[in-house]
Amino acid sequence: MKSDAAIAKMKRYTFFDGPSNSYQPYCNDKLFSASSTSRYINYISAIVILLVNTLLDVFIQETIDLEGHMLFTGRVISKCVKMFISQFLNTALLSLIISGDITQAGGTNLQSPPVGPFTFGIFTGSIKDYNNKW
Repeated sequence: MKSDAAIAKMKRYTFFDGPSNSYQPYCNDKLFSASSTSRYINYISAIVILLVNTLLDVFIQETIDLEGHMLFTGRVISKCVKMFISQFLNTALLSLIISGDITQAGGTNLQSPPVGPFTFGIFTGSIKDYNNKW
């Protein structure tokens, strides 16, 4: 098959990998290894964050248009309030939900069944108390 020959030819090309001090092939059979899966999840999460932020911006603009402000100042104030609320939810509450562990406070954390080497959950983080790690 023509594509198998092309893949075999691509596997012969190498690049110098500084940390391992050796030549590594560009194309290898570890495409779906744990480190590659982790990398893909990072890329997908970055794309999801971009999409959510874009949708949030569109939603804020449409909401401001529906409010019908007479002056530009009213539009700016409305946008500032909405951006403050969205930033607060995005940074403070999400970091608490992701990094916090509420089992010491008597709460229970919600954890999904393992998906490959990963588990996802709410309040399953490593920070058990309010300290300088936050």
